[in-house]
Amino acid sequence: MATRILTWNVQGRARPDLESLATVIADSLPDLVALQEVQRAQARWLATRLGWSLVWRCKHWPLVAPAEGLALLSPSPAEDVATVHLAHPYRVWSWRRRIAVRATVVGADGPLVVVAVHLGAGVGDAERARQAELAVGLLGAGPAPVGRGCVVGDLNTHPGSEVLAAFAAHGLRDAWGELHPDEQGPTNWSSTRRDRPPDQRLDYALIGGGLEVVDVAVPDAAEPGFERYAALSDHLPVTVTVVPRA
Repeated sequence: MATRILTWNVQGRARPDLESLATVIADSLPDLVALQEVQRAQARWLATRLGWSLVWRCKHWPLVAPAEGLALLSPSPAEDVATVHLAHPYRVWSWRRRIAVRATVVGADGPLVVVAVHLGAGVGDAERARQAELAVGLLGAGPAPVGRGCVVGDLNTHPGSEVLAAFAAHGLRDAWGELHPDEQGPTNWSSTRRDRPPDQRLDYALIGGGLEVVDVAVPDAAEPGFERYAALSDHLPVTVTVVPRA
């Protein structure tokens, strides 16, 4: 039985249209949604609108604005929820503070463990690779082996980096790179001008060796209606579908 996961940095501080976000999420038919840069009230609104279960954890609270964090939304309640600090655990007000959140989706084929992350910005890949090791540690402490899990989110790094190498050392594969090795699959605009196509890939689904990637999708700038994504966030959603390997 296939499991579909959607990850998306929704840039909550820019106040995206929540109804449009909910529509995109619902149309994707996911079993679990991992959101980054989402405010608690926004996550609650989305969960209520969709009629889904919600886990929200604070990444940082800048005091002059609502706290932002990571959210996991799912049609059925997530199990085995856990959080680990990746950087600056006591600097709650700092945007450099980082966390990872783990949850388990239980289906007909057994548990699938998902770790949602938003790795550091304004730091080098060596620091992000250190954070990656902590995220993998959280994954490995779950109720299933790393091979039956995945890490999803905004990694703030490009394909081929030492950050991805750190994940790969634990058997976690880049789903997009595996299914679309000759396509860039950009997920982010490096400038504020969203009237142009996105130009860099920062968002990933990294899949354990016990899972087969059936499909992975990122909205294409050439597809009709693409402008709705540009209006919602400076990142695009990444949707991955996996099944257990025989």
